[in-house]
Amino acid sequence: MIFFELYKRITCGLMNSMEVRDNRIANDRLNPYLSSVSPKKQTTVNLNTLMQKVRESQKKEKKNNLIFVTAALAILAISGIIISL
Repeated sequence: MIFFELYKRITCGLMNSMEVRDNRIANDRLNPYLSSVSPKKQTTVNLNTLMQKVRESQKKEKKNNLIFVTAALAILAISGIIISL
């Protein structure tokens, strides 16, 4: 009787651990970001590429500002010409 209950507890424990393991495998397949094995991450940052990205974004911002200012001045000039007629 005691042996049967001990056997029952051991097998239930094994089944529960197998279910947990299966759930982890299923979760890893569904969402790789939650997986326990993470891919190797790059720990160093290349400063030159970061500076290049900053310079490119600054150039784009300057270009957009220049386009906006010229459009505003053109509208002002056209409206001034129309008013003066």
